[in-house]
Amino acid sequence: MVLGKGDVMRWKQIEDEPKTFALIFETGDEIASVLQQFAREEGLAGSSFKAIGALSYAKLGWLNWKTKKYDPACVLDEHVELLSLIGDIALRDGEPQVHAHVVVGRSDGTAHGGHLLEARVSDMRIDFDRESDSSSEETRS
Repeated sequence: MVLGKGDVMRWKQIEDEPKTFALIFETGDEIASVLQQFAREEGLAGSSFKAIGALSYAKLGWLNWKTKKYDPACVLDEHVELLSLIGDIALRDGEPQVHAHVVVGRSDGTAHGGHLLEARVSDMRIDFDRESDSSSEETRS
């Protein structure tokens, strides 16, 4: 069972071909860690996902070409609307890794986007669009 913030996560397989899941997150869940745990427990090796909803905290990053690492770009410790979350799960060294990009909207109408470093859920549903039986390793640096 996948655990969210102290509770069992609600999820359902909604299609067999291609295998498709819907996940409902609880307030306070950290997105990437819960997704990684779900992928590990369900044996998802190559999947894509998308989501909308709301967040109470978001830490976004950008790829520093010199270091080939994601540096923090902004931290939003406030309620923001999750306008778009899109990403994939691929294997790295046999373990599922979450790679996601996000756009959030603030109450003043401004938007911030980047690589998802960390985020806590206010309200969100994630749909896994496709799951392949591929065990290909992730090739991103």
